[in-house]
Amino acid sequence: SLSARKIKREKSLSPKKETRLDDEISKTEEIVVAKDEAQRPILDLNNLGEGTLKSLLDEKVDEEIGLARNLLEFERTCEGIAPVKFRLANLYWEKSKRAFFRANDFKNSEASRKRYSAVMLKLQQRTVRYYDQIIEDCPGYSLFTKVLFELGKTWFELEHYEDGFRHLRRIVKEYPNSEWNIQAWFMIG
Repeated sequence: SLSARKIKREKSLSPKKETRLDDEISKTEEIVVAKDEAQRPILDLNNLGEGTLKSLLDEKVDEEIGLARNLLEFERTCEGIAPVKFRLANLYWEKSKRAFFRANDFKNSEASRKRYSAVMLKLQQRTVRYYDQIIEDCPGYSLFTKVLFELGKTWFELEHYEDGFRHLRRIVKEYPNSEWNIQAWFMIG
């Protein structure tokens, strides 16, 4: 069961001569936070609709994409750039899946479904582009075979089997001792 607990938070500035502004800033503010019996903050999902949850998730994914793209401006080495691009590829793939479900949701209008299908394709292309950039620019990256595997798997999911096979075969031939070798063999069949 939920109980309300008042938390008092004092805001204060450095000790100095009190002014009217200081008096206003240093007043105690009361905040009510919902707590469960274990005294942890909780988010009551029952009060949020499905659309709100989807919007929150979309917003957080977009926020993470923005942060990752900003990071690329500061990184100069493959060991710094490659993991960020890898994460971006995964985030764009996640967004493409969300667009796929919306494109196939018959609650949406035909025009909306077509728009989501177009968005899905663009997001999938971005995913592949980020994986390709790592492969082309960072062949010495410590997780290079993982990138090859993910790109191969992505191509398979996009039903571009020859492209997928090419990347997975590369793991098998060029990196026989890689931890991704067994998974590549499994995907190849």
